[in-house]
Amino acid sequence: MPSIHTIKNTVQKQHRETCSPLPRFIEQLPFLLPDDYCKTTQGERFLLYDGRLGDVRPLVFSAYNDMIYLFQQGNW
Repeated sequence: MPSIHTIKNTVQKQHRETCSPLPRFIEQLPFLLPDDYCKTTQGERFLLYDGRLGDVRPLVFSAYNDMIYLFQQGNW
């Protein structure tokens, strides 16, 4: 059985090969985000809003079911 360190390195390497690299700053994001950033692993929409407000770029992420849950709560 491989060590925990070996398993961790293998998983990280596989992740780097299959996923888009994570940007360090929001300014490094392309204006049209790739699907890796916009959908869940099940293919559901996850990016709810991506726009410009002056010099800032707000991004709102949430799964649909989480938004339904939030709207059903009395206090939020």
